[in-house]
Amino acid sequence: MYSSTQYGRFTIIPLLIIGLIVHFFSNDLIWQALSMDALFLLLIFMFYKLRIEVYSDKIKLIYGIGIIRITFKIISYSSVQQIKTPWYYGYGIRITPIGWLYNIQGPHAVILKYEGENNTRNEFSIGTQFPERLEACIENTFIYKP
Repeated sequence: MYSSTQYGRFTIIPLLIIGLIVHFFSNDLIWQALSMDALFLLLIFMFYKLRIEVYSDKIKLIYGIGIIRITFKIISYSSVQQIKTPWYYGYGIRITPIGWLYNIQGPHAVILKYEGENNTRNEFSIGTQFPERLEACIENTFIYKP
């Protein structure tokens, strides 16, 4: 099993700054400020880290405290490669021109084209600090089928 955890400082810091600005400029009603504080804290806890786990039959992505969990059941893969995503693709869970992107920090990612359950072909990208490790792990774990 492969496991990697990365922390999204570029996600946490902007949310904290925006949360503080909203808090101090919504002083008319205290309940509005407190509800916005709660919302920004929830977003921070949900997206402050990304854990990538590779098992013999699946890849699991766990964001933050674990409320958001995404599992990809993989039978075989047709391609895996390291890519560099442009800054404007952003962070979090996004649909991009290259397909779904799951990331939390930095431009490095691994794009995976695979065959899943019911012979469905899919593709997605995972942002990671160590794309070469993740790519090697996928190549060594799953069956290659062009």
